[in-house]
Parts: sequence; structure tokens; C-alpha cells
Amino acid sequence: MRTELANVQASVDKQAILAAKQIAEAEKQRDAAIQEAVYAKAKLVAQVGGSVASTPQLDGERDVDDRSTEISRKLAYALNYQKDLQAQVEMLKSELEAEKRARQLADDTTNASQKRMSELESYKTMTSTDLEQLKAELHMVQKEAREQAVQYTEAMAAMQLLKVEREDFEKKYNESVGNSKEQNNTFDSLREAMAASVEMKAHLESKLEEERAQREKLESKLTKLKSEHETRTAELVAATQRLRDAEELAEKHANEARTHQQAILAGFDKVTTRDLGSDGKADSEKLKALQEQLNAANALVKKYQQEADSAADKLRTAEERIAGLEVYQEQSSREGVAIRRQLQAALRETQSLQARNSDLKHQLQNQQLETNAMTVQHNTLKDILVERGISPTNMARTRSIGSPRVNTPEQARIRDLEDQLSAATTAQEESAQRAVAQQEATEAAYREKLTQLENDYQSAVHYVKGTEKMLKQLKEQLSRYKTENNRLKSELLELEERVESSGAAAGGDAPANWESERHILQEKIESLEEDLQASTEKLENQLLTVRKELEDSKKQREGALKDAEEASRKLAVNRRDLEELQQENNLLERRAQDAEQKVSLLLDQVESSVDSYRRQSRQAPSMTSEETARPTNGNSIGHQRQDSSDAESSYGGAGGVEGRNSTALDNLANELETLRTHWEATNKNYRLSNTFDFEGATTPTRKDEEVGLGLSESLADWRKRLDVDEQADNDRAKTKSRPDRP
Repeated sequence: MRTELANVQASVDKQAILAAKQIAEAEKQRDAAIQEAVYAKAKLVAQVGGSVASTPQLDGERDVDDRSTEISRKLAYALNYQKDLQAQVEMLKSELEAEKRARQLADDTTNASQKRMSELESYKTMTSTDLEQLKAELHMVQKEAREQAVQYTEAMAAMQLLKVEREDFEKKYNESVGNSKEQNNTFDSLREAMAASVEMKAHLESKLEEERAQREKLESKLTKLKSEHETRTAELVAATQRLRDAEELAEKHANEARTHQQAILAGFDKVTTRDLGSDGKADSEKLKALQEQLNAANALVKKYQQEADSAADKLRTAEERIAGLEVYQEQSSREGVAIRRQLQAALRETQSLQARNSDLKHQLQNQQLETNAMTVQHNTLKDILVERGISPTNMARTRSIGSPRVNTPEQARIRDLEDQLSAATTAQEESAQRAVAQQEATEAAYREKLTQLENDYQSAVHYVKGTEKMLKQLKEQLSRYKTENNRLKSELLELEERVESSGAAAGGDAPANWESERHILQEKIESLEEDLQASTEKLENQLLTVRKELEDSKKQREGALKDAEEASRKLAVNRRDLEELQQENNLLERRAQDAEQKVSLLLDQVESSVDSYRRQSRQAPSMTSEETARPTNGNSIGHQRQDSSDAESSYGGAGGVEGRNSTALDNLANELETLRTHWEATNKNYRLSNTFDFEGATTPTRKDEEVGLGLSESLADWRKRLDVDEQADNDRAKTKSRPDRP
């Protein structure tokens, strides 16, 4: 919308400039026609009023009539063309006013939309605090939920321990009660145990062979895969450790079998004194080991919970920082809107300055047209004076004596106008300096805000990098914990195998207990893995959101930088336009001063020439009257008639000269005085129009056109009065000269 308005305004300005050029051309043609008409009429007046000896006669009256009709026709055509151009200018002015109203309407709509935007931004800032409070409450609730989950897991672990202890006590009680019943079956059980130990030995030897073969295979695979992946070294170490444990276990079982065999061979009488607490002791040791593992798992859970809490706190601080950045971004966007408004105001000022420049150009053209008219009048007066036999150059020395402008208040008015011009120029310079200082201040503030935004962006980048490092560390810890979990699972499987192998003779209650404990531990481990996976997924999602917000902030920062560059570029263009307009204004002021000096000099010359011509014309009739009065005492009547006829033929009679001096020259002097006052008034208006008021920029053109029309009408009236006066003088001269002729 704004671009269309600017294009329409540019087209209207171009049409106005073309119309002004056409008007200037028409006025030039009119001035040329007026000059030719004045020259022809002056020739005619000189022919009618002068003598045969002083002025040459024209060839014929027909040529004069044809020339006058042609000149009048050209003048009428020029006036009609000028009226058409004035109508076009009025139409263009009306179109320009309509465009201005449309532009004002568009500005009002943009201001309303900007106001609505500011209201929405204020509502967003009001609701952002509530949103932050809700986020903080959500984080607190999540933290409490995690604490409750930890307490629940601890309670469940304690309950499981109590169940194990209760079952252990029940088992011991049942064993102590049924000890007397099992004494009869001890030999059978010992034989079975011996056979089982032998089978266990064979089985362990076969397992040992299998483990050795597997070890060889693993070593071969290790040599092959050592160059591919370094993590298999840990598996090799674990496998070797397991082999060593298996060998140690096989040795222990072999020793145990040998001890059992020795005990059986030593005597069956010692079976009654069998230590029943050894198995319970082994079970208690296994329970202690499992309890330690459970405690370690609980410690890891607490550690992970603390790390999750710290990560949540850091995420909370990151969200607060991001919210602060969003607030700062909104502030920067509002400042960008304010800067755009300032740019729009600067564009309006440049457009107003361009309009004022065009008005000044129109005024200068009008002044040039007026000076052309004055030069035409001056040349016409020169021609008239030269044809009358008076040279204005010879009377230049009497300029200071006869000029009425020497001791007049015009010099004081000129000094006042010069003071007003200097005051206007100083005010314009001060306003330009203030505008430049304001622009520099706004640029400095905008640069400071950009640097602050850059620093915030760098801090956000560092924070995101720190969060990425922390997530990498958490992933590494998770991988380590997974490997440790796998190792614990393998150890648990080994323990289960041991329990299954060693508890075959102890009855069916122990495997059920171990199976329940294993199931409980597996459930705990699975729950821990699920918690870790959920926490990692949550952290990854939070990292993705932070990255997205960082990308959005990057895009907004790039947009702000682009807006800043465009604003600086427009500001530089506006500065250059302002400097060009100031230079053009200074040039116009110098040209106006030169035109003022030239016109004042021209008026002084015209006044001096008119005064000298008036004095000479007044001296000439006095001399002729003295010469005609002298021969009255003699008898030379024919000589008197000759002198009177000569005087009448040269000046048209004494009464004609006095009438011409009293009417034509007075009218000419009055007309020159009115022209001078009109020119001074227009010059004063031109000087006072340097205040650069945008609303009143279009009105002076209408006034100047009206003044130009008034000037043309005054010239036409002056020419009519001059023709009437000359015709009356000629009629009086003819009526006086007829009775005196022989």
C-alpha cells in the first residue's frame, strides 16, 4: 500500500513538474508576445508623436495592423494555453490531495494494527508470569513424585528383606524339628550326596573343558576382532574372570568332594555330629552378598535420582533463561517497530522536503518569469527613451541625486529580511544538528542493544554446549551402568547355577526362595532400567526443545541484524538526501539574492532614467516657451509661426508635452512603483516561506499564479492607459496645430 502511494505521489510530482515546464514555456511565449506588442506600440507612438527628422516612419499602416493582430492572436493563444495548464495543475492538485487522504487512512490502519499488536504483547507478558509459576509447580510435583517413588522402592526392599528373614527362621525351625526324623535317612542322603558330588565333579570337569574350549575360541575371536572394536576387551576380561572363577569353583568342589569322601571313609559314626549350620552359614553369606548388591543398587538409584534432580534444576534454570531471552527478544522487536516508525517519520520528512524543494523551484521559476517581465519592460523603456532621443547612460552620474530609494526605508526592510534569512538558516542548521545528534544517539543505543543481544546469544550457546556435554556424560554413565548391569546379571546367573548345583540335596524349599529372590532382583533391575531409559528420553526431548528454541533465537537474531542493516542503510540514504536538499536550498537562496540584487539595480536604473527624463522633459518646454516669447516685440510673425510649428512637430505642442509629462510619465512611475512594491512583497513572502511548513507548501503556488495573473492584468491596464493617454495627447496636438498652419 505504501509503495503504491509512493509511486502515485511520484507520478503526480512528475506531472506537476511537466505542467510547470509547460506553464513556463507558455509564459515565455506570452512575454515574447508582450515584448513584441509593446515594441510595436512604442514604435507606433514614436511614429505618431515624433517628427520626421527625429524618428523614422514605418512603411505602411497595413503592416502595423497585421503585426498587431498577429501579436494579439499569439497573446490570446498563450493566455488560453496558460489557462488550460492552470486547470491541469488544479486537477493534479486535487488528485494529490486524494492520494494524501488515502495515505493518511493507510497510516491510521497501520497505527491501529500496531496498537493491537502492542496490546497482544502486553497480554503475553502478563500471562508469561503465570506460565512460569505453573512450570515451577510442575517441576516441584515431579520432584515430589520421584521422591515418593524412591521411598516406595526402599519400603519394598525392606519388606522383601523381612520376608527372606522370616522364611529363613521358618526353615531353621523346621530343620531343627525334623532333625530327629532325618537321622535315619542320613546315610542314604550322604551316599546320594557322594554320588552327586562325583557327578558334580564330572560335570564340572566337562564344564571346565568346555570353558577352556570357549576360552580358546574367545581368544581367537579376540585376536580377530581386536582391530575392529576395543570394547571386546572388557568382555574378554570378564570371560577370563569367569573362567578363573569356574576353575576356583571346580577346585573348591573337588576339595569338597575329597573331604566328603574322606569323611565317609573315616566313619559313618561321625555323621550324627554333622554341623547343620554350615549350609545356613553359606546361605547367610549369600544373603549378605545379595543384600550388599541390593544396597549398591539402591545407592545407584539415589545417585541417579540426585543427578536427575540436578538435571531438572538445570533445565529449569535454562527455561528461565530462555524465557528471559524471549522477553528480551520481544523488547527488541518492539524497539525494532519503534525504529521502523522513526524511519517512516524520516521518510515523511524527506517527502516533505522534496515537496518544499519543488515549491521552491516553482517560486524560483515565478521569480525568473517576473524578472523576465521586468527585463522586457526595462528594454521597452530603454527603446522608448532611445527613440525619444534620451540616453540613460549619460544620466548615470545623477543617479544618486535623483533616486528616491537612497533615503527611503527600503534598506531597513532589506536588512530586516536579511536578518530573518540568517535567523532561518541558523535555525535550520540547529535543527539539522539536533536531528544528527538524535540519530547518533539512537544508533549508539541500538548498537548497545545489539551487543547485549549478541552476548546473551553467546551465553545461550555456551549453556547449550554445557548441556550437551552433560548429556554425553550421562549417556556414558548409562552405558557403563548397562555393562555393570550385564555383569551383575552374569554373576547372578552363576550364583543361581551354584545354588541349583549345591542345593539339590537340601530339599525343594531353597530353590523356590532363590527363584523368588532372583525374580524380585530382576524386577528391580528392570524398573531401574526403565527409570533410566525414561530419564534419558526425557533429557533428550528437553535437549531437542532447547535446540529448537536456540535455532528460533538464531533466526530472530538474524532477522534483527537484517532489520538493523536495512535501518542503517535507509538512515544513510536519508542523510544523503537531506544534504542534497540543504545544498539545493543554499543554491536557491544564493540565486534569490542575486535576483534580488539584479532587480533592485534594475529598479534603481529605471527610476534614475525616469527621473532624468522627467527633468529633461520639464526643461525642454520652458526653453521653447522662452524662445517663442522673445520675438513678440518685433515684426516677425511668420518666424513665430515657424517656431511654433517646429515645436509642435517635434513635441506635439507645449500642452501635449505637459500632458504627456503629467499623465503618461506619472502613470509609468506609479506602475514602476507598484511593480517594485509587488516584487518586494513577493520576495518577502519567498523569504518567509523558508520555514518549510508541509501543510502550507501547496498554497503559495496558487498565490503566485494569482499574483502572476494580477501582474499580467496590471500590465494590460497600464498598456491600455498608455494608449489612451497617447491618443488623447495626439488628438490635442492635432487640434492645436490645425489653426496655426498657413
